[in-house]
Formats: sequence, structure tokens, C-alpha cells
Amino acid sequence: MDPEGTILAANPAMLRMFGHESEGLVGQNIFILLPSAFDDGGSPYLSQGQVAVASLSEVEGETKGVRKNGDVFPIEFSVHEAKTEGGTVFTGILRDVSERKQVEASALLSAVVDSAVDGIITINSRGIILTANPAVEKVFGYSPKELIGQNVRMLMPSPYYEEHDGYIANYLETGHRKIIGIGREVSGLRKDGTTFPIDLAVSETTTKDGIVFTGIVRDITERIHAVELSLAKEAAERANAAKSEFLSRMSHELRTPLNSILGFAQLLDMRYEDRDIQAASYSILKAGKHLLTLINEVLDLSGIESGRLAISLEATPLRPVIEQAIELLRPLAAGDNIRIALEFEVDDQVLVQADRQRLLQVVINLLSNGIKYNQPGGVAHVLCKETQAGRIRLEFRDSGEGISPENQDKLFQPFERLGNSTIEGTGLGLVLSRRFVELMNGSISLAESSSEGSTFAVELRRAQAASTEAIVRSRQFQRVNRNIGDGSILYIEDNLSNLKLVEMTFAIWPGVKLASATHGLTGLDMAKRLIPDLILLDLHLPDISGADVLRQLKNSPATSHIPVVIISADATPGQIGQQKKMGAYDYLTKPIDIDSLLNVVEQVLSTHTPSE
Repeated sequence: MDPEGTILAANPAMLRMFGHESEGLVGQNIFILLPSAFDDGGSPYLSQGQVAVASLSEVEGETKGVRKNGDVFPIEFSVHEAKTEGGTVFTGILRDVSERKQVEASALLSAVVDSAVDGIITINSRGIILTANPAVEKVFGYSPKELIGQNVRMLMPSPYYEEHDGYIANYLETGHRKIIGIGREVSGLRKDGTTFPIDLAVSETTTKDGIVFTGIVRDITERIHAVELSLAKEAAERANAAKSEFLSRMSHELRTPLNSILGFAQLLDMRYEDRDIQAASYSILKAGKHLLTLINEVLDLSGIESGRLAISLEATPLRPVIEQAIELLRPLAAGDNIRIALEFEVDDQVLVQADRQRLLQVVINLLSNGIKYNQPGGVAHVLCKETQAGRIRLEFRDSGEGISPENQDKLFQPFERLGNSTIEGTGLGLVLSRRFVELMNGSISLAESSSEGSTFAVELRRAQAASTEAIVRSRQFQRVNRNIGDGSILYIEDNLSNLKLVEMTFAIWPGVKLASATHGLTGLDMAKRLIPDLILLDLHLPDISGADVLRQLKNSPATSHIPVVIISADATPGQIGQQKKMGAYDYLTKPIDIDSLLNVVEQVLSTHTPSE
């Protein structure tokens, strides 16, 4: 070539390689043979649109060649510069590397096939297996050596086994693509005789030896199981929700006639002194109360499962709760000659983070079990101590026969009586106790059990709160140093102890009129009638949520202007931000800090004109 790329001479191998005659190639530009090397995409071998062969001098590389018939093929090239009497010429040495590339591609394809996680099988038009990669053995259990030369039908259960040859024959005759395609879910047959679901993709290739079919096989057993499990889980959740809703409805419906049964039984017992009538009324009352307990516990359980049971976590004095439970259960203990012992290894004023009503229910459930499953003359022992982790631990010990290992696995299961059908109970006490304790961020377990008795343990978080004396001092101090102004306040709260605390707090300011409501709907009605200067609102109410109350207050023209302060045990940043976004004036967390409450009340009442 000359410096502009004009071909001056070409050897016979060059001519054969590109399919040109000598007289047809000489005088042509090298560009027609190697267009890829001199494209117009910023190639360094072009200069102002002209081929710059000098740029290729002493360069070796790979590019694409174009034969006279238009076929493109890979070549290796090297260019060398030479000085002659006629000037500078360039010698290009080109090598067709098509075969090497095919070998490399074949080796790469073979490596990919061998390392594939899916089984890959090729068969001819008679269904004979030509190749099988190693993954086939994981899928079907046969090694590639066992498969090659066999009919692919051996991997198919009925009816695919009998119909496969017909599929191929029909395709070859009509071109109907029943066996060609991707994502077909069929069944496979393992070496051990088991069938399993597979995802099959089949493609067709024409070779010099005829048509070859390639099948890619994936075992989708786990995927099918996962889908089935997901569907079963969804069905179970729907059934569980329906069951909870049914139990909730039925529990409420059963309470209405039960009120009449218990009421008239009490009237019979009060009005008639006849021993037979009193015995009958006593039996009615005993059975009715048992049924009422069962209804209440079923209602609690369905409420927990459906997520509708509200828990109000507060700093709760522990000892009064335990003593109240003991007083309630003394008649039961006396009837069986059981002694109740209470031992406190912590401060009598210790506080735990709990819902007082639910905690009392837990203590009654565990202590009553300790009495009922005890031996005559035994001891039901309640111990309160602090763990190394700083949690408060309650242990309920009895001196009964203990719980057998096989029955220990049945604990905390609904309606499980452990075979003690002669002892009164519903089989829901331990279940509810565990759910209540877990909702209070605690734990409950069977700590130990032997022939000398059993011990159940409950652990709760310790809570911190100002003492009653400190609250009184704070109120006295605030009374002397504060002038929170006059106005009306509506407090919507179902917890009686919280209501009492707020009532006592504002009792020393005669200019503050406090009204209260224990239900959300009642509070909404009172807010529209009273138009208070400030509304204090709990989020967990027995009928509707405090969030719904806030939304309705802000959507009503009559009450939208009233500042609403949320008072809740939910101290999560997300909840606080959400309620403020919905229009809450402020958000105070329980246990109530008196100083913070007075600050916000003073701020509101000092900027709002009291209602008439």
C-alpha cells in the first residue's frame, strides 16, 4: 500500500482470503477490505477523510474484514513501513482467525453450559440425547454419561412420555410449535422415580447433521412450594381474621342474654329462702359467671389477634396491683386451705411500665393457677425482685404436683387444660397473660417445674415517675408561682387514674373548668356543645381512636379552632410527627409531667379568650 492506502500488490493468500482477483483488487483502497479499521467514528487512522496508513505503521491488532461477497470475518493484522526507490510503502500482513474464534467461542460456550445452574440438554430430531451438562445430574439424578445416547423420554412421566415422539414428528411435518418456546411448566421424572415440576425452555437450531433441539430445564419445586405457602398463609390470615371477627361479634351478642340470666338468678337468690331454690340459683350464678369469664377472655383474645385491643402503658405501682389480686383471690385460697405468701425484695414503691388493668388480669390468672393447681394446705408464693438487667421480675410459685414435660409444650395454647377437666377454668388464662405481657414489652415463661411445684416468671420494665409527694409539692409551687389564667378544658381519657391526676392538678385553680369524657364519641359531642378553650386527648380510647377524634375535631367548623393537646404513652417520633401534622397543638407523653402540662395550658389559656 502507498501512504494513502492504495493497494499496490497482493499475494494469492490475500486474494483467496477476500475472494478478489488480482486485477480487481490492485488499485483499490484498503478501506474496502477493512472498513472497521477506518470508520468515521473518530478513528485515529483517518486524516481529513483520507486513509492514513502511516498511522498503522508498526501496529498489531484485530479488526473485521469484508469479503467480496459481503461476508464479515475476524482478522489479525500488522503493518510495517519500508523505504524504496519509489518512496515509502507499507506492508500489511493479515490472518483470517475465524476458526480460532469459533474454537474460542465454542470453548466459552462449553464453559458457560458446564457452569450453568440449570440443566441443558440437546437432542436430535429422533429424541436422542446428544449432550447434557453437569447440572442435569442435580436436576434429574442421571449423570451426563448415563443420558447421552438415550431417548429424552426417560426424563418424562406420563403422559409426556407417550406423547413426546408425536410432538417432534408433528413439529417437523407442520411446524406447529408445541414443543418450542420458553416458560412452559411441565413435569419431570427423576432417576429415583419421583416426579417434580420443571420450567422448560426449548429452542431449535439447524446444523449440517439436521435439526437439533436445546432444552433448558429448571427445577421449580421450591418456587411452587413458596407460592403454595404464600397462598396458604394468605388464606390462613383471612380465616384467622374472620374467626377473630366472628368471636368478637359472638362474644358481644352472648353478653346480652347472659345479663338476664345472671340478673334473674340473683333476684331468685335474694327473694326466696327455700334451700332448693337457693341451690338452683347458686348453680345458675356459678355457671353463668363461668360463661361470662369465658366470653370475656375470648373477646380479649380476639381483640389481641385482630389488633383492636388498646394497651395504655404507664408508670404503674406494682405492689398495690399484687395486693389487690391477693384480696380478690383470698376466698378461693381459703376454700382449698392454700396460704398466699408475698415477698418483696425491691422497694415497695417500685413502678413498672404496664397497663394497670391488664397487669392485674395477669397477676390474677397466674396466682389463681397457683391456688387451683396446688395441694391442700400448700402455699402460693409471689416473689418480686430485680434482675441483673434492671428489669422487675415476678415469680409465682406453687407447691403442687408440677407439670409433666409433655404438657409443658402445651402451655400458652388456647383452650388447653392439660387434661385437668375437673379444675375450673377456660384454658385461656395463660394465653391471654402471655399476650398482655408481650404487649407491655415484657416476657412470661415457665421458669421451672418439678414434683415439688412449678414457678412462672414475668419480667417487666422498671418505670420512673414523680412521687405523689413530689406532685403535691409541684402543684403547691405552681399555685404560688403560676397564673395559668381562666378557661375551660375538656379531657378525653378512659384511664380513671389519669383523669383523677388531672382533676387534682387543676383543682387549685378555681378559674379553670375541667370536663371529662371516657369515650371518643362522647368527647366529640361534648366538644361541640361546650366549645372548650382547650382539649386534652388520649390516643387509645375504647370506642374510636384518638387520631379519629382529632381528625373530626379539625374537620368540623365548630371545633376546628380549638387547640388539641395529645397526651399518650406512645412516644415514638413517627406518631408525634403524624399527630402534629394532623393539627395537634402539642404532644405530651405519659407518665404526665405536671410542669410540662401546666406550661402548655398556661400558653393556650393566655392566648385564647375564655368561652362563655
